[in-house]
Amino acid sequence: MKPWTDAQQEIHNAQVNRQGIRNQYDTQYAASRLAIQQIAELQKQREIAVLQDTIASKQNQVASLIKQTAEAQSKRDQLAKEIPPVEKIAADQKGLADVATAEVAALKPTLDSQTEASKLVADASAKAEAVRVKLPEDKEVIALADGLKTRNAELAETLKVTTVKMTELQTKQSAATKVLTETQTKLAAMKSDMDKVTALIPELATQKQTAESVIATSTATLQEKLDEQFDVKLVQYAVADIKNIGPEAFAWSLMEATGIIDAQRNAVVAELDKNSPLSDADKQDSAKLAARDMAIEKGVHAKLVGVENEFIGLYANAAGQPQDEFISTVDQALFFSNGGRVRGWLNPSGGNLVDRLLKTEESGALANELYLAVFTRYPSEPEVARVTQYLADRGDQRTEAVQEMVWALLASAEFRFNH
Repeated sequence: MKPWTDAQQEIHNAQVNRQGIRNQYDTQYAASRLAIQQIAELQKQREIAVLQDTIASKQNQVASLIKQTAEAQSKRDQLAKEIPPVEKIAADQKGLADVATAEVAALKPTLDSQTEASKLVADASAKAEAVRVKLPEDKEVIALADGLKTRNAELAETLKVTTVKMTELQTKQSAATKVLTETQTKLAAMKSDMDKVTALIPELATQKQTAESVIATSTATLQEKLDEQFDVKLVQYAVADIKNIGPEAFAWSLMEATGIIDAQRNAVVAELDKNSPLSDADKQDSAKLAARDMAIEKGVHAKLVGVENEFIGLYANAAGQPQDEFISTVDQALFFSNGGRVRGWLNPSGGNLVDRLLKTEESGALANELYLAVFTRYPSEPEVARVTQYLADRGDQRTEAVQEMVWALLASAEFRFNH
């Protein structure tokens, strides 16, 4: 019977081996299917992120265009008030310049005539004096020479008066022309500004309309993708439990949402760039760039690992307690409500979440930034309405209102639990 038993054992071993191969195949197949699903999900998330970035960028652009339009309209209205008085000044000054020019033109023939007469008499007087030298006893020559000398002096005095008058008129003309030129230059600049700002307003309106069109199209596409994602998540949710994220993930999620990680990453990058800058050649080397990225992440972790340990000490379940269950304590509640750590993260500084929200003027854009940062999703219409109303109710206490809204979302079940 032994050969038969050996044959049975071989058959059994072959079956076990075959089942092992089958199990290995099933495991690899399931892993490959999961990898394909994860890649598809990552692609969808990337598409959603691109759409969200586009919408946020265009919303900021619309807000900027609205501000620019208001400024342009204000400048146009101001110029519309300022130009007419300057036009009147220019017209009045032109009248003065024209009068001065006419006076100079009117006096010029007289001055020219007097100049010519004075020259002729002066020449005649000089010649008469020369004759008198030769005929010193000739009474008629003496009388003629004296008369010409006297007349020459009279004409010279008259010419002097006329010349002074001409100088005064020319000075007046020059001053009037200078003021006229300055006024006309100022007026031309104002009219040029008016033309530019008048042309800018419809251009801004067109840009705003284009941006709003992109927002509408992107929002519709985003909603379709979110609906598709929701349908998938809904199926997954039906067979998955809600569970809280661990203390390490909770700490890092809080720091990511509030902008602490970004601030520390910027600080690490600045330190590395100062102490070990990359050359132009290094920046073209993918291996060195990857090493630099790794160094940055290690530096960020080193700066924030103390915070992680603080959360582990406070939020991790104690020894002997179930490690996969959510257990909330009074210390946790007090820490999150009143602790300086979380409250400090809510102070506006260096482009963190609260700082970015305070710089976002339009309430809808602020709500989008808030929910994307904390929940990585867009707010619903009721949520946008609540944010808008809360900001309006708090009035001048905008900083406190923004801090309270951020804290409320960070303390919510949606942020604390995987679902």
